[in-house]
Amino acid sequence: MASQVRRLAGGSEPALLAKALEGWSASAIDEACDASGKGPLMMASWRGALGNVEFLLAKGCDVDRIAVGEFTYGKTPLFFAITRGRDEVVKLLLAHGASTRIVNNKGQTPRSLGASHLEPSTVAALAEAEGEGEWQNYRASHSDGFVYGDLDRRFLDRPLAETDVVVFDVCVNPTTPATRRGNFDRNNNPTRVRRPTTKKITPPPRAKVVARPRRRREIRLPPSRLVDPFRSLRCPARRGVATLASPPTWGLVEQQDLGPLVFFDAEFEENRLETLQLAFLEGSDLRTHVLDAAVAATIVPRLFDGNRWLVGFSIKRDLNLLGRSGADFCLDLQHLAGCPSQPPSLAAVVRDKLDLHLDKTYQRADWTIRPLPPAMLHYAALDAAILAFLLPALLPDDAIFL
Repeated sequence: MASQVRRLAGGSEPALLAKALEGWSASAIDEACDASGKGPLMMASWRGALGNVEFLLAKGCDVDRIAVGEFTYGKTPLFFAITRGRDEVVKLLLAHGASTRIVNNKGQTPRSLGASHLEPSTVAALAEAEGEGEWQNYRASHSDGFVYGDLDRRFLDRPLAETDVVVFDVCVNPTTPATRRGNFDRNNNPTRVRRPTTKKITPPPRAKVVARPRRRREIRLPPSRLVDPFRSLRCPARRGVATLASPPTWGLVEQQDLGPLVFFDAEFEENRLETLQLAFLEGSDLRTHVLDAAVAATIVPRLFDGNRWLVGFSIKRDLNLLGRSGADFCLDLQHLAGCPSQPPSLAAVVRDKLDLHLDKTYQRADWTIRPLPPAMLHYAALDAAILAFLLPALLPDDAIFL
């Protein structure tokens, strides 16, 4: 139950969180944490779920509760919000008295960390909130011994070096989204950082390949009666770019009929499901829905109840994220589109079969932000909807419906 509460806290449905926490005390909610001490309020702050943060603060959750993980010791909900650049959540936590006079075990303070993660006005609010008083220094008491960026100059455990960069008068060696990738290894384990080499590498001689007759792969397909309604559909487009006929819906009605054939896709962040996209027929119209991970968890049992076919593209990871690896009645269109040794991308298949461009601008976007901007909702829903037009185009003329 504790893990479900944390997931709901990081979602975008305060009503679901409130329902799950009926009768819970503030201390019980705070104790619903993982092994590192990361609890519901920290998760909501990290994910930028402003409505859930407001709800948990109203329930009386501890605004200054700390995490106790090896690399997170001393982090409060305020730190988690800053780490993800959640300016509005930071301001809300400050309004509820969140302490800014804390040094985590990396040597960072909310003010020094915020210097490279937040808007200047929010950093100014952090500085103003510091005021006077005692500091809680977890770098001094629980240091992990590693080197980091975004350090607070006032609590450096070494002399300031000539190569150090200082901004906002307190932040030493501010990071950027680009430098954060691999920054830990560069500072602490340089032997793991890849460096260019000038050494000429001679590839080994290639073994002689003996051609073998190709064996036809038999792929189990949905019954033809389920595919037929999609044969007359034509993908809407603007100037050769695939689009949606109508805006996607955020969420899904609990008792909504999903139909016998559902197209799906998922967006994730750090191997954590963030959104689940569904497309299915309502009458003669193709409808698309984008679900937050917390809502998706309540729909998954219906999706995989054996009463419908699920069609996706490169679905192995998606199924793992949904906890349904090896599920029956699933079709991976990537298997129909190319050979297993060189699987094609979805954009390439759309271009080849539908003669359309599939925009992949948001492929590496931050899918944890809430609410999702309309452009990202459209992008996510389109990845599921486009499969409805691809399925008939990919079926060979001699397809065998097993």
